[in-house]
Amino acid sequence: MGKIETLQTWGRALLDFAYPPHCAVCEADIEAAELLCGSCWAEIVTRRSHPQTEDGSRAFEQVVSLGPFTGALQQAIYALKFRNQVRLGRALGERMG
Repeated sequence: MGKIETLQTWGRALLDFAYPPHCAVCEADIEAAELLCGSCWAEIVTRRSHPQTEDGSRAFEQVVSLGPFTGALQQAIYALKFRNQVRLGRALGERMG
């Protein structure tokens, strides 16, 4: 590990000590590497469907959703957009597949 990586690791540990990480949705204490607590992740359920048109043909191969825009998902998206939780966007995208 180089000097810069070592400084980043120590700096991050110092910040985590001074400002312990919290879930972006419910503010529960979490591990430093996490973005949301287990309860909030569990509330966000990925849904997949294969919508069909009236004649039975498929309009799309597949539609993926993280769920209805309520509860933990709504709060996570607000945190991403309005509280600059950029890493949360990548985590939500990975969850969609």
